[in-house]
Amino acid sequence: MNKLLTITICRFNRATFLDEQLSWLAKAIKGLASECEIILSYNCFTDNTQVTINKWHKIFNQSLFTTNKTKSTISVVATISHCFQSAITKYAWVISHDDPIQKRTLEYVINILRNNPELALLTLNFPRLYVGSSKLAHEPYFPIRNKEIVSDCKPLIDNYLHKNFGSLAFMTAQVYKIQAVQ
Repeated sequence: MNKLLTITICRFNRATFLDEQLSWLAKAIKGLASECEIILSYNCFTDNTQVTINKWHKIFNQSLFTTNKTKSTISVVATISHCFQSAITKYAWVISHDDPIQKRTLEYVINILRNNPELALLTLNFPRLYVGSSKLAHEPYFPIRNKEIVSDCKPLIDNYLHKNFGSLAFMTAQVYKIQAVQ
């Protein structure tokens, strides 16, 4: 069976956040591992990231968890591009190492992708939290009350980007069909 979703985590330093994100993923992926691969893409680091990576390599199956370390610092866009090129699945979800995600979200994403194989982009609604706490800084960004399949999502995305000046907080809310991105 082919895997459905590549979950890729982009990061630079901040090993504590990476450890928390991989802890979430270890719990969320139970029962879904056969449909997923994990790519950790990171720039050269100056903290104890390698210790964190070694810990999680022992926990995740090696065929499920791969890493890509650049020799020099590259842009976020270049890192994300590498993830899309490396993915062996139909879809890719690029998440930031410091964005908290609910445990049930991965199962939700997998179910949406299974049931809607024509999707080119899945946009998840999200609030913004203050860094270092769980205090709400902004309500969910999209005025969607129920799950919707929209053929033209441009107005929603343009509205978000206009309000937030292209903020990368939007990154973790996107699941892309690899074929559409390439």
